[in-house]
Amino acid sequence: MSRVGRVTETGIQRAFTSRVLRWLRVLRDDLWTARADPLPVSVWLRWLPHGLVCLAAFGITLGGVAQLNDNGKLSVGPAFLIGLAQGGAVVLALGRPVPAWWLSTVAMVVGAVAVRAQLMAGWNMAEDETAHGFTWPWTAAGIIAQLLVLLLLALRVRTRVSVEALALTALVTYALQGLWGAKDYTPTGVVAIALSAVVVTLGIALRGRREARAELGRQTTLTAEERARRTLLEERSRIARELHDVVAHHMSVISIQAQVAPHLVANPPEELKENLAGIRQNAIEALAELRRVLGVLRSEHPDAPDALDEPGTGTAPHTPQPTLDRIASWLGEVSAVVLQQSLRDAETAYRNFFASLKGTRKGPRTGPPRFKSRKDARQSIRFTANARWNITGSGRLSLPKIGAVKVKWSRTLPTTPTSVTVIKDAAGRYVASFVIDTDPAADATRMPETERTIGIDLGLTHFAVLSDGTKIDSPRFLRRAEKKLKKAQKELSRKQKGSKNRAKARLKVARAHAKVTDARREFHHQLSTKLISENQGIAVEDLSVKALARTRLAKSVHDAGWSSFIGMLEYKAQRYGRTLVTIGRFTPTSQTCSTCGVKDGPKPLNVREWTCTACGTVHDRDTNAAINVKTAAGLAVTACGAPVRPGAIPAQREETGSHGFLTEPRAA
Repeated sequence: MSRVGRVTETGIQRAFTSRVLRWLRVLRDDLWTARADPLPVSVWLRWLPHGLVCLAAFGITLGGVAQLNDNGKLSVGPAFLIGLAQGGAVVLALGRPVPAWWLSTVAMVVGAVAVRAQLMAGWNMAEDETAHGFTWPWTAAGIIAQLLVLLLLALRVRTRVSVEALALTALVTYALQGLWGAKDYTPTGVVAIALSAVVVTLGIALRGRREARAELGRQTTLTAEERARRTLLEERSRIARELHDVVAHHMSVISIQAQVAPHLVANPPEELKENLAGIRQNAIEALAELRRVLGVLRSEHPDAPDALDEPGTGTAPHTPQPTLDRIASWLGEVSAVVLQQSLRDAETAYRNFFASLKGTRKGPRTGPPRFKSRKDARQSIRFTANARWNITGSGRLSLPKIGAVKVKWSRTLPTTPTSVTVIKDAAGRYVASFVIDTDPAADATRMPETERTIGIDLGLTHFAVLSDGTKIDSPRFLRRAEKKLKKAQKELSRKQKGSKNRAKARLKVARAHAKVTDARREFHHQLSTKLISENQGIAVEDLSVKALARTRLAKSVHDAGWSSFIGMLEYKAQRYGRTLVTIGRFTPTSQTCSTCGVKDGPKPLNVREWTCTACGTVHDRDTNAAINVKTAAGLAVTACGAPVRPGAIPAQREETGSHGFLTEPRAA
């Protein structure tokens, strides 16, 4: 044999030996023990199962003694000891099942050895017929005792220990009956092992069911306690938030007014100064006390001895969120420039709100500013040049208190940006928006002046119809994605509120909507850039999108996105030196003939072509409206270059006034 073969054989022998030794150590730890595993007291029957087991043990003892003495031809003394051991094993299994199994197995082996001697002797004596047909190696009493012991063992120990005990029982039975054997007996080994396997399986199943019920009870209790604790904590947090919104605001206003009031009066008396200083001090102390109370309300353990502490020393050590006295350290986790920009945004919002209340601000009335929330669909932070952010050489965006962030650039920055805004949308995407200064000369070079003018009629069947007859189909991004959105929304509605699966489903819905929004925005950008680059003057109609969104066409109106498109035309026209004219929404562009100028009257939406009753011209409804939009804006010219739109003409005397009829909105 080669050296490699000897080394391999030696390694295999060592591995096999170590594995056998490990198995023996496991058996020793599991079965060579006398630990107590008492049978639990029944809730309803109390000690009745214990009494039944003891009664069964007494019957096993009597039956074993009778069978060994009468049929096994053993003397009364040994038969009594073996029967007593078998019955005692059953009683012992109530408290110490592993030693009880050893006692039952040893009693069976001793009885089998003693009876085998009698069987061998009875085989040699032909005149003795009493020993023939004896059940060996297991007696009936021994089988019953072993089954009860194995059942009690499986009910209270691990599954591995029960299987090991069953395996050793089968091994001992095979050694006695299969290897050693006897003469003229009825074998019971197979029956005993089969019944033992059934009993062990039953005990393991009952034990698993009991443990599952106990675990379910513990989990239910923990869940109820956690739910109650979280409910209480949320209630305290809500109270703390309401107290802060109401009391802290008023106390802060009182403190600021008391501090500013002496400067608003010329030569205020000292008594007034002292009173105002006392008011301010009381307001500050009230704020400090409020912060202490809010910290206790937000704490998970408000009854702790150190929960009520002096202000400024760190209240409520188990507070799940930063308290007001630790707000400075909490705000220190972000850049100071971001906080300053938030204050400037709040100032702008309040200025717009008050200007809207006074009526000095154009546009619809704005509401009061609202606090930001982490549940908002859109979140953003803005870094100015003072924040010392930069773009690294590898193309990463380095932000203060955040670090270098990998960026997927959509385009190259033409100039050095002055600020960057990081935006997180509802779909969980992060977008960096840069503010740069554009060069008017470069913009003029990119889009030189042209002599073309165009009128645009926006619609639903066609997104835009131009005055030159071009029709641009409506992509209908939302309509095309409705099936996918419906499926995602249905999956979201079936998820439990507050679960992680619901958060994933919500993110899936948000991504589907974001995909539709991105496609629509890209379409608007491409079309608006094309129109701006090809035309020097553009005329559009001022549509009432808000009113149209309240009709049955609301979904199609929102899907078209007219306001977003017109907004793009506005800022691109201003940037590239184009002229954008918006005509009034009450101009009858669809009722007027673009050839002769005669108003033909209103027409239903299903009429897409009509013939002028004055000149007989056949008009396409949308193309005619686009031409009228261009004409109404003053962009159309005649062959000699004069504007087509006439000047203002005073009304005749008989045409003025209401003539007794209610006035109606008319085109200017």
